[in-house]
Amino acid sequence: MIILLFSILWGGLLTLILCAPYGYYPLFLVVLGISILMYFIARKHFKFSNRYFNAGAAALFFLSYTLCTYTIFKPASFQFKGISNLDPGKKAVIFYSEGEMEKYTPYYANYFLENIPTLLKPLYTMQLKKEYRQIGVNTKNLDLLKIASDVKNSLLNYKPYYFYIALSGYVPGLKDSIYSALADGCSEIIIINYSADYNVEEKPSVKSVIEKAREAGVKISFTKPVHSSKSFAEIFSSTIGNMPMKFDGILIIDNENDTSSLIKSNLLKYGYEDSDIIITTNIKNAMDYFKNRNLRSVFYINLKDSSSGLIFQTITSKEFEKYSGGMKVMGKDSWGYDKRLIKPAIDVLLEIDKK
Repeated sequence: MIILLFSILWGGLLTLILCAPYGYYPLFLVVLGISILMYFIARKHFKFSNRYFNAGAAALFFLSYTLCTYTIFKPASFQFKGISNLDPGKKAVIFYSEGEMEKYTPYYANYFLENIPTLLKPLYTMQLKKEYRQIGVNTKNLDLLKIASDVKNSLLNYKPYYFYIALSGYVPGLKDSIYSALADGCSEIIIINYSADYNVEEKPSVKSVIEKAREAGVKISFTKPVHSSKSFAEIFSSTIGNMPMKFDGILIIDNENDTSSLIKSNLLKYGYEDSDIIITTNIKNAMDYFKNRNLRSVFYINLKDSSSGLIFQTITSKEFEKYSGGMKVMGKDSWGYDKRLIKPAIDVLLEIDKK
């Protein structure tokens, strides 16, 4: 039985080695080395049946791996407790966007793994760690914080809202910002959806927070995505159309929707041909299409991300590098920081606030 305890230790160690930041590796490797040495020493002093030992060891190893994985990635339980001073006259605005952790940590890595089966998450975190090692520090949040500050200043000229920021993949999270609003006595909260996610309210992590907030007695609502605003489409249409250089091809990285279609329609007025403009999230297919047409220059604009983060920096950008030898490829990795984006953010807020 004593020997079987090593299976429990190794199952947990495997999970920790897969999930933990590289800085913890020396400690885990020392523990692993010592445990292996002790295992061979123990084998000389304890007798066991190979058949039962192997089955028991495998079961305990898997159980240990499962429990450790669940502990690391389990959803945090919470309640909005102690909230009793809600004021009907106080209204809050939360600027919600898809921020990301700046450096790798297992807890915030769960943002990237929300749709991955729990038992497979440790394997995927290994890939995340490698990607974070490449970029060093993720600067995605910087643009988002700057535009949030501008939106706040603009709003305060309109009404005395309480204003908070919430990032979907980092701190402060939506739960933290809603709790702050409730603690300040706000009985109504409007959340500006500063993203291209049209179903953000249905995400499990978001839905659970909203339900708890409503149980605490607060009226809470989401704006439509800033991405869906007509003024948003006009900003990026003019950005491309007014560039000093006219590109042979335009790639709009987005789904087919009202916004991407309007941008394409506007670009036709700037002199682009319908066949010059592709709307898709499949970069390889689009670039192959441009390559087969022998285009010399392509401009891309990524409308899926409000700020350039991990996925675009380490994965998507490599797709464009494959074609840079035969054509000039330039573009915008995200919406980026642009003061003009204040308008669509305010537009979607006022649309719901006037109801």
